[in-house]
Amino acid sequence: MSVPPAIRTCNKAGVDVRMVTGDSRMTAVAIAKQCGILRPGIDVDEKTGELIDEHGRRGTPAAEKKVMTGSDFRKAVLDGEGKIQMDKGDEIWPHLRVLCIFCSFVCFWENQNRLSRS
Repeated sequence: MSVPPAIRTCNKAGVDVRMVTGDSRMTAVAIAKQCGILRPGIDVDEKTGELIDEHGRRGTPAAEKKVMTGSDFRKAVLDGEGKIQMDKGDEIWPHLRVLCIFCSFVCFWENQNRLSRS
């Protein structure tokens, strides 16, 4: 069984498939569209491919929460002391379909390289 039919089967069974990836946001969105994690008419506009909210509107906070980078997610859920604010996570989770942590990996790698050269 290939990925798109497997994801459809999961969705029909009530399993909400989400994706966490080390890919860039652009690559993650393309993959999520191809395999059916970002669903036409539900998560993305069928004509434009833009993220949409549950009412089909583009550019809303709910639409923008469908795909987040690791740094955006951390900014949204951590307080000034770096502690998780569960209520903020609870606001994001129902909408989040794709979390791309590419930037986190790059930042970590750059920091490691910088430390090893010092």
